[in-house]
Amino acid sequence: MYFILIGKYQKIIFIISRSICYFNLNNFSNALSDAQNCIKFKNDFAKGYQRQGAAYFKLNKTWDALCSYSIAFLYDPNSEPIKTE
Repeated sequence: MYFILIGKYQKIIFIISRSICYFNLNNFSNALSDAQNCIKFKNDFAKGYQRQGAAYFKLNKTWDALCSYSIAFLYDPNSEPIKTE
């Protein structure tokens, strides 16, 4: 069981890192897809919602971005990146 959890955590880190790479390459639809996959693996992952919000914002889906940022803030209210985005 321990190894399964480590594998799951590593996969989430890989996917969220790839999401950031896509975002920095202006590939916002793939950044969004990866952020959503992270949320599927761990639905209380604030960084996943933060990345999802950033991608939605760049895709001109401001309502979805606001909802994503709000959820991220609920899970991690002390996160400076979430507060400033």
